[in-house]
Amino acid sequence: METKIHPKLKSELLAMKYLKIFFPVIGIIIFCVISFIFIQQINSHNQPISESLLMLGAGFLGAALFIGLSFALRKQETTLQTANRILVNSKPEKKILNATNIISFKGGVYYLTDTIGENPKDAKFITIATSKNKVPQKPPVEINFYADLNIDKNIIIIEDAKNIFVGALKSKNVAKEELTKTIKYTPYLVGIGALIPVVLLFVFWHHISESKDFEKYVQASFKWKSVPGEIINSHIETIKIKRNKKYVDGFRANVKYAYSVDKRPFISEMVSLDYVATTDINDAKIILRQFPKNQAVNVFYDPHNYNVSYLLPANLAGIKSHNKVLFYTMVALIFVLIIVAVVLVFVLKRTNEKQLKLLNSLESSYK
Repeated sequence: METKIHPKLKSELLAMKYLKIFFPVIGIIIFCVISFIFIQQINSHNQPISESLLMLGAGFLGAALFIGLSFALRKQETTLQTANRILVNSKPEKKILNATNIISFKGGVYYLTDTIGENPKDAKFITIATSKNKVPQKPPVEINFYADLNIDKNIIIIEDAKNIFVGALKSKNVAKEELTKTIKYTPYLVGIGALIPVVLLFVFWHHISESKDFEKYVQASFKWKSVPGEIINSHIETIKIKRNKKYVDGFRANVKYAYSVDKRPFISEMVSLDYVATTDINDAKIILRQFPKNQAVNVFYDPHNYNVSYLLPANLAGIKSHNKVLFYTMVALIFVLIIVAVVLVFVLKRTNEKQLKLLNSLESSYK
C-alpha cells in the first residue's frame, strides 16, 4: 500500500523528485555547450588557448556542481520520505521547546533544547535545518513532536503553527561536540571561500601579464627587417565570432603570401599581429584590395623566428588602451577584494564570539 503524502511535505517532495533529474540535465547541457564553444574557439584561433582551457575547466566545475547537487537532493528526498512515513503513521506529542540559534550564518541551523519530563543533565537537542523563509517561531514555543523508532531512530519531526521541520534528536554531549567542531572549522571554511577571489585575481593578473608581453612584442615588431614577398592567394573567409555572449558570422581576409629569408622559403597568412575577424565584410574587402593575388609586397619578419611575419603594423595605441583598461579593472578588483576580506574577518569574529558564548551557555546550564 502506497504511503500517503502529508500536505505540508507534498511540495518539498515534488520539488526533490523533479530537481534531482533537472540538475544533472542542466549540468550535462552546460558541459556540452562549453565544450562546443571550446572546440569552436580552438578551430578558429579566436582566443588564447589558456583562456579556452580556463573556460572548459569552469564548464566542467559547473557541470560537476549541478550533478553533485542532484546527489544531495536524492539524499534529502530519502530523508523527507522517511519523515513523511513517520508523520503519517505516528501520533504527535505536545512539547515546549526552548530554542537558541547556534550556527553562524543567517538561516543556518537551530538547536532546540527539550527539557520537558527529563533530567536537565540529560537534556536532548533537536537539530533542524532552516531557511530564511522557513524559521521556527521564537521560543519558548509549543510544538507537535513526531518520532517513530521502528521507522527511523535518527529522524524526528516537529510542527509549529506554520511549518514542519525535519531534524534529528541528539544528546547534550553530541550537540556540544558538533558546535565545538563548527567553531573549530568555520575559519577554514571561510578561508577556502576567500581563496576563490584570490584565484580569480591570479587568473586576471596572468591575463594582464600576457597582454603586456604582447604589447612589448608588438612594439619590438616595428623594428623588424623586411624582405620582398608575393601574394599567393587572397579571399574572404567566413567564421563564427563571439559578440555579446552570442556567436555570429564574422569575416576575415585570408591573405596567403610567400617570402624568403637567408634563401629559405616561408609561407604565412598573418596580415597583422593583432588582426582579427569583424562583423563588417567591408573591413575584409579593404584588405583584399590592398593585397590582391600576385601582388609584390614588403614582408616584415621576426629576426628570432623567421616563420612569424606581417604585412601591416599592429595598432599599438589600441593595444596600450586595452591594457590600461585591464590595469584599472585590476586595481578596482583588488580594492573590492580588500573590502570582502575585511567583511569576512568581521563576520567571522562576530560569529565565533556568538558560538563561544552559546557553547559556554550549554556547558554551564546543564551541570
